[in-house]
Amino acid sequence: MIKECLLTQEIAEVKALLVLTGLAYEDNLDITLGLYDQNTLIATASAKDNIIKCVSVHPNEQGKQHLNTLMSALMKQLNQAGYEQVFVYTQKKYIELFKSLGFQTIVQTESLTFMEAFSDITTTLKQLKKTYQINDCLKNAVVLNANPFTLGHQHLIETAKEDGHHVLVFVVSEDISVFPFNIRFNLIDKTYKDDPNVSVLPTLHYLVSRVSFPRYFLKTDSAINQAHAMFDVLVFKDYYMPIFNIKTRFVGEEPYSKMTQVYNKTMQHMLKDKLTIIPRKHMNDAPISASTVRAHLKAQKPLERLKPLLPQATYDYLTSPAAKPVIERLKTYEHRH
Repeated sequence: MIKECLLTQEIAEVKALLVLTGLAYEDNLDITLGLYDQNTLIATASAKDNIIKCVSVHPNEQGKQHLNTLMSALMKQLNQAGYEQVFVYTQKKYIELFKSLGFQTIVQTESLTFMEAFSDITTTLKQLKKTYQINDCLKNAVVLNANPFTLGHQHLIETAKEDGHHVLVFVVSEDISVFPFNIRFNLIDKTYKDDPNVSVLPTLHYLVSRVSFPRYFLKTDSAINQAHAMFDVLVFKDYYMPIFNIKTRFVGEEPYSKMTQVYNKTMQHMLKDKLTIIPRKHMNDAPISASTVRAHLKAQKPLERLKPLLPQATYDYLTSPAAKPVIERLKTYEHRH
């Protein structure tokens, strides 16, 4: 019998099964299904948005068709929910199972494999390229969350333009930041709408955020940061760079965030001379950062003091009535990025 696990006792059983197979439960899942033999939980699988997570089979039941049955049910629900793409991070022992369900590998490391169904990354990115009318000339690239867009981000883009190549600015699509994607994207797009040497595009689902990356396989923050960085850089290197003909990726140095330091070191190792790290832009001996802007807004300091840190489009937005709900959310906002 397959049923959705909703009750406290049912979730406790799911957690216990995951621990038994060396995994950990993740909070804030949208759906968790359990496969039961009478009243005993023998397999479980969950999803957050269109990411399949926390997949496990009881050790005494492995090698049977339980997981296939369970995953088919979960995939059906995700399909009915309207998701056109479904992703999963999985261990090597489950790769063939997911292939039988229509998944194909995007990238793979020694410990984990990132797979997708209902879509194909190469086809999707080629369509993105066509939609935004990106030509085949050699380019530089910047990937930004821009929460919100500052003069520090603009300095990075302007530096990427200096060698004369067209610059692609990929804006992180996933909505885990206090400033929603559409606002973050529009502020950058408005700033560069009249610049023929800059194109602003969404990252889509492939350059993933930390909320999508699974914590249940890895037990320490350092291991999670390292694995997340490796997957992200692999996807960029293997797909974004060749499809968009990207010569160099530009990033800013990050002296404060350990997570970003790990990310930059991983990029240096994997991209080598295809990566350029530039010094942060400073104002009054302090680096310009989105976290500084958010802290200023959270403390409800006068907005005029932010003007030296922001492009005109961002300042105009923050001083408009449309920004009030976002500024209000900052009171409970805790993420650094």
